[in-house]
Amino acid sequence: MNDTNTSKKRPWTLIILFLVFAVPFAMAWYYYQTQDQREFKLMHHGDLIRPAKSIQQLSFTDATNNEKFIGKSLNGKWWVFYVAPDKCLEECHDNLYNIKQMITALGKNSNRVSSMFISLPDCQKQACEGYVLEHYPDMKRAELSLSAFEDLFQETSQPLERERVGEIYLCDPKGYVMMRYSGEAAHQDILKDLKRLLKYSKVG
Repeated sequence: MNDTNTSKKRPWTLIILFLVFAVPFAMAWYYYQTQDQREFKLMHHGDLIRPAKSIQQLSFTDATNNEKFIGKSLNGKWWVFYVAPDKCLEECHDNLYNIKQMITALGKNSNRVSSMFISLPDCQKQACEGYVLEHYPDMKRAELSLSAFEDLFQETSQPLERERVGEIYLCDPKGYVMMRYSGEAAHQDILKDLKRLLKYSKVG
C-alpha cells in the first residue's frame, strides 16, 4: 500500500523538481533576450507615443514634384521626420544639420535611416522649404493636408514649441510614428536612441 502511494507521488515530485530548475533558467533566458528592449524603454530620451501612430493610409504630397504618395510606401526603413516651424530660421537650420549628422554618425547603419521634412499645412513654401531645397536637396520634403496633419500630430504635438523650433519624430519600418522629440533636444540623445533601436530591430 505504501509502495503504491509512493509511486503516485513520484511524478509530482519530478514535475516540481523540473520547475525548480527550469523556471529560473527560462527567466534568465527571457531577461537576456529582452534586456535591450527594456533598457531602451527605461533610457530613451524622447517621448514614447502610445499607441504609436500609423502613417500607412495617410496621403502625403511630395513637395519636389507635387505628386501624391501613401505613407505605406515609406515602409522598410527607419525615418526621422522633422516637422518644421512656421519659418525655417536659425533653430530650424541647426536641426536640419544635426539630423544629417546623426544619420551619417550611424556608420554602416546609416542606409537604414532616411529623413523627411514635413512643412506645416498653411506655411508658405519659400518660408518653410526654400532653405531645405537649397542646402539639403537629398532630404525628402512632404506636405500633408490639414486634416491628415492633425490626425498624425495633434495628440502628440506641442504647438507653441513646434511653431518656434519644430519637432522631431521617429517612424519605424512598419510605418508607425513611435517617438517624439522637442526641436531643442540634444541631437546626441536622439542619436543614442536611434542606435539602440537599430541594434535590436529585426526590420529596416
